[in-house]
Amino acid sequence: LRAATSMESGPVARALLVAESSAEPAMLTLTADGRRASVNDVYLEPARGRPNLTVRGDSLVDRVLLEGHRAVGVRLADGTEIEAATVILCCGAIHSPALVLRSGIDLVGVGQGLQDHPSFPLAMHLRVPTADPLGRLAVTAMLRATYREHHDLQLVAMDVVDPLSPSLGLLLGAVMRVHSRGSVTLASPDPTLDPIVDFEMLTDERDFVARCELRPLSRSGSRSAWRCRRSRPLSRTTRPTPRSGCRWAATCTRSAPVEWARPMIRWPWSTAVVE
Repeated sequence: LRAATSMESGPVARALLVAESSAEPAMLTLTADGRRASVNDVYLEPARGRPNLTVRGDSLVDRVLLEGHRAVGVRLADGTEIEAATVILCCGAIHSPALVLRSGIDLVGVGQGLQDHPSFPLAMHLRVPTADPLGRLAVTAMLRATYREHHDLQLVAMDVVDPLSPSLGLLLGAVMRVHSRGSVTLASPDPTLDPIVDFEMLTDERDFVARCELRPLSRSGSRSAWRCRRSRPLSRTTRPTPRSGCRWAATCTRSAPVEWARPMIRWPWSTAVVE
């Protein structure tokens, strides 16, 4: 784990780091030879040769098998049962509670308390397209800010939003201390169907007020970047087309369906030009 270097930063990250003294390089997990490392590279690949490890691809789990109050294995969607002395659920914030509910564990609190970070995106058109967008890191710099709680707001510089659009950059502001709570419920006992997800974003007034504080923070950061890079903003605020706006929003959330990201694009997007 180390801070990103200037050689790894793109134009949006470099502009933010120069323009805002409190901005900082992002911390990156790297392999010994300096490559960006995924969880698979760091943990799974070195262990593939172990005799006690079997990796099953394309194996959708239907439910956890129980004997009384004890988990003893899992049943796959095709009916295959796998016995286990220990069962670890690691299906993420969406599908872990869905799997628990399909297993008949309908206790108070299961599927409740879902949280996510409301975000405000500020799209930028780069005068000089990002070099090697497929090989460049998306995020190498950020700015942490305090509104009510310590570092409850965050501004992230994204040099790569879509590798097919190397002239597109982004400043993404996010609320980091979230008070709104959502839920995950089953749409059907069929494991091939996604559960019903309701984030209930901004339903807590504290999140809504903090979210509003992101807009001037994002614009202030972008204006500083424009001055730093001797660039100019476009003459008007623009709203993206539904297709491009949804694609960008879905990319920013790095999570599932586009419709979950729609609250992010209710406000007009500002567009800037950065060298």
